[in-house]
Amino acid sequence: MAIDLVLLAQCEQEFGINCVDDGIKVVEVPDQTQMDEKFEHYDANHKTANLDTTIQNVSLLDLCYGQYADQERNPEGAASVTAAIGLDQFGGGGYMYPYRVIVYLESNTNHFTLRHEMGHAKQDIKMGLNTGNSNHIILDYHNILYNENPGHVNSPPRLCYLETNFQSPNPRLKSLTWDDFIKHATDQGNLQRNNNQTLITEIETILTSQDYTDSAYMIKMNLVLEYFKDILHL
Repeated sequence: MAIDLVLLAQCEQEFGINCVDDGIKVVEVPDQTQMDEKFEHYDANHKTANLDTTIQNVSLLDLCYGQYADQERNPEGAASVTAAIGLDQFGGGGYMYPYRVIVYLESNTNHFTLRHEMGHAKQDIKMGLNTGNSNHIILDYHNILYNENPGHVNSPPRLCYLETNFQSPNPRLKSLTWDDFIKHATDQGNLQRNNNQTLITEIETILTSQDYTDSAYMIKMNLVLEYFKDILHL
């Protein structure tokens, strides 16, 4: 396999970003590669040509675990497993905003994965919003609605991030509302409140469009469920 350069170019044009000009690096990770294999050892068709020396000299383990990577370099740590196992714990792909690096598994042939991660790059570059300064669940819903779903021309749009529907047997979650979500996400004690509010306002705006006439309520309830499930560790 190799990076889909046609799809990459389509995302660049549609999203108004450019891998070279904006410093976005893309790495397609072979499934059987060890987590601690440096990117410099990857075949050229598995990475964009703009990987600088700094990124070439690190591994998937370094990107995923950051300052804790060394703790994983042992026979029982993440360094000992393949990317298929290790990256799967991170959803099979990701946008690492400190480095502007997109990584995803080679076996993930769903083109929406690359589109989704390019969407996160767009959020970071165009809006200055990333998982370091915004709630990651809200960020993902915004990304799905604005960047991923427009690519679902011949398939149903995605209505959630991780959950399949907004039904939950947990009584603490079942009683929570959209208003509860907004109050919590934008509370004055929340350091991410301003960025969260920006994302929520745009989410509410797009959900009034004709594209989401029949699904707006379900998407909102999915977001409420996933947000509080993550925050409350349920």
